[in-house]
Parts: sequence; structure tokens; C-alpha cells
Amino acid sequence: MSVKQSSISSEWSYENIISLFRKSDEPVLTAPEVADVFGVSTQAANYRLKNLIDRGELKRKQVGGAAVVYWIPRT
Repeated sequence: MSVKQSSISSEWSYENIISLFRKSDEPVLTAPEVADVFGVSTQAANYRLKNLIDRGELKRKQVGGAAVVYWIPRT
């Protein structure tokens, strides 16, 4: 992932997760990538990402096997 961790607040919040997606050079991110940036478990990242999907702030797609990618939907 092409985002400097120093450019993202380490506070584990919905706003900072969305900020990570906006600042990333990659069009999609995975739960393990999000977890790594914030120093949380992949399970915790999946939980927050699902909540952001439910709020309409993210979309997801299974891309093979168990691989899932997330992105901010176009407005």
C-alpha cells in the first residue's frame, strides 16, 4: 500500500479509516492492510469495514478465494 503511515492518524476511528482510503495511491484496500496501518487485528478491521459498508461509505467485492477488497464508492 502506498500511504505514509505518518500521514494517517493512528487513532482507530471511522473517520481515520476513510482518510486512509482517500490518501492511498491504491484504488482498493484489504482488511489486513487497514489492520496493519492502525495496529489492530484483521477481525477488528473487518468489523469496522462492514460498519462503513452498512453506512454507505465503502463498497466491497470478493475477488477470489477469501480475498476481499474495499473502496470508497463514486458519488
